[in-house]
Amino acid sequence: MTLAAAALLTPALVAAPAAAADETCDGRAATIVVPSYGHLRTAPFTGTPGDDVIVGTPRNDMIDGAGGNDVICGLEGADVLAGGAGDDRLFGGLDGAYFPDDDYYADVVAPGPGDDHVDLGADPDAQDIYFADFGHLDRVSYEGATGPVLVDLNAGTATGEGSDTIVVGGPAGVVGSAFDDRITGSAYDDLVQSGAGDDVVDGLGGRDVIAVDTTSADERGLGIVGPEGDDVANGGSGRDTLVSHGGTDVLAGGADNDFLHASVASDGLLRGGTGDDRLEARAAPVVVSAGAGDDEIGYVVRPGVRNEIDGDGGRDSLSLHLAADFAKGTRVRVDRPRDRIRLTGSRTRIRYHQVEEFFGKGRRARWTFVGTRADERFATKQARWVRAFGRGGDDDLLGTTGRDLLDGGPGRDRAYGDKGRDTCVSIERAADCEVRR
Repeated sequence: MTLAAAALLTPALVAAPAAAADETCDGRAATIVVPSYGHLRTAPFTGTPGDDVIVGTPRNDMIDGAGGNDVICGLEGADVLAGGAGDDRLFGGLDGAYFPDDDYYADVVAPGPGDDHVDLGADPDAQDIYFADFGHLDRVSYEGATGPVLVDLNAGTATGEGSDTIVVGGPAGVVGSAFDDRITGSAYDDLVQSGAGDDVVDGLGGRDVIAVDTTSADERGLGIVGPEGDDVANGGSGRDTLVSHGGTDVLAGGADNDFLHASVASDGLLRGGTGDDRLEARAAPVVVSAGAGDDEIGYVVRPGVRNEIDGDGGRDSLSLHLAADFAKGTRVRVDRPRDRIRLTGSRTRIRYHQVEEFFGKGRRARWTFVGTRADERFATKQARWVRAFGRGGDDDLLGTTGRDLLDGGPGRDRAYGDKGRDTCVSIERAADCEVRR
């Protein structure tokens, strides 16, 4: 949540200069101590137009330094610190874990215009968080910047609103501006929310989460989706998660087992690396190139869309989920010799290459699978019936609750007919097949 958003909920306390005995920040005596009202969160607090030394509370503080060269210490809690104009020194503080959730309090620090020093704090509890909790990493935010920013967590620098220094002692995050940013991560586990604009992001090492077109306006989760940009994001080494929310985005994995996800329709590209990746295109058209490794490709099929999927090296699987736009009982033909998938009565065409395993789901469709001499696997869920022809290789063919025909062809094949009166032909290991030939 931004300071502006919080101010709509709670009137801000505006400080007058006042002495604060015994409290210090960055080795300097505090001129202002935030009042410790509230159980979990204090009221939004604004400093003076001059040079302040502000000390927060162990609770969740929201502090705006306003003008001047300020020094602000948030201490514990999930703090939001804004330096404002001037050369500020901002310290998020050591944030502790809270229970019963396996989570921890994290800070958002917005330096603002000027040559600022940002110390997000080294939070040991951030080392063990799960993906769903990545919104709780300490973040430096340039969401309010009036132009593009260049942020490099590895070098500890940022330019665009001035020349900032960023101290990173563990997993941390960056929120980009509404312009065309360049953001580089670190060797730690990074969270990058690039915001609007045509951004370029490189996660470098660590287990990174890169969510383009999102911001930190929502202080939980991965934030809210902003205007679409045409972004390029590379996860680098480590098991990374890259998410696209629109625009002609290019998401690229690295050498480890990555997760690439396109949540809305775009003309973008999901490109896996050399690891065993999982790539999901929830809305077409998105070009998928899985790369080397044994990859899992998930694809939501929509009417009238023509798309291309390349499994590349390794043994890859393709899961096709028919969208609700299709009529129940739609006929789907998976044609391995021609490397294409067609839906009867629709202009939908999918071209694919080097995919060995297929899984179809949805709309009580009627599936026909035509295989090759390779070892292949075909299965469905929520289908009316299946006609599967292995045509060679050691195949695995799975039926439905309807009347299926499972023909293995040459090779040593397995088939499971499931419910219904099924026919199995040239199957060496068959189960639940009422008719065998």
